[in-house]
Amino acid sequence: MPRILRGLQKIRIELVKENNLKTNVNDRFNKNRICKADNDAKLGVIVIPKAFGTKSKKEISYFWGYRDHVVIDVKSELPVVHDSVMFIPIFNLTLKIH
Repeated sequence: MPRILRGLQKIRIELVKENNLKTNVNDRFNKNRICKADNDAKLGVIVIPKAFGTKSKKEISYFWGYRDHVVIDVKSELPVVHDSVMFIPIFNLTLKIH
């Protein structure tokens, strides 16, 4: 029986000054910038599809925080691979291994 895998993504938005649009921050959306309150947090993007019939097709939001990727075995409900960098290469590697 083939193994059924599912990929999940979790976004954690940090409580830092850079995420508060009411504050004045130079180079807020510069991806090479290091966040002062959390040196490991990176600039991420969330793309939300809009409802049918609206002018805009999607809404794009930027945030400072983390994005985790997990590949889970559906039958056992256990994680097979966990990474916070790149999902697609890890998922493809998991498919080759299993």
